[in-house]
Amino acid sequence: DLQEAVRNEPLAERLGLGQAPSLPEEFLASFRYFQDHVAPELNRPQRHDQMACMSCHGVPGRVPSMELARPDGTGYLSAPKMLKNYLILQARVDPENLEKSKLLRKPLNIQTVKEDGHQGGRRYTPSDRGYRILRQWALDLPRVRARVEPPARAQGVAEPESGPEATSNPQK
Repeated sequence: DLQEAVRNEPLAERLGLGQAPSLPEEFLASFRYFQDHVAPELNRPQRHDQMACMSCHGVPGRVPSMELARPDGTGYLSAPKMLKNYLILQARVDPENLEKSKLLRKPLNIQTVKEDGHQGGRRYTPSDRGYRILRQWALDLPRVRARVEPPARAQGVAEPESGPEATSNPQK
């Protein structure tokens, strides 16, 4: 149960939803989008090397800076594990500068003097369907945070141009 996972997950404390009688619709919509589109994309092998994000990030100890729970052989993740992955990736989205967010830059292997590239190389181009799925979810997070998180944490966020609530099919 997602409500119970929110209550029990330490990373979820920043959402301020632990004692809420029900989860806000904005959060539920964002979580459903993550579950239905982002999580499967992270587990989908790429054409050029047949490696998925989970091939590295889902292996305990392989990428300690961003370790995710890997789904089982059928692609299933329990609500607590899915929530933890959601929160780990959410923390890599900068609400004040979305385009500079690690979640959006690392898979493109962008490297600067101040920023390391992706050790797994370039995983996407900006026009790839998978990248558009990640980007759409990330662009919607400031709106979700503004409506869900306590006001002090949600300050300074701008509304995205589009998000999971704007479309039910991100694969266009």
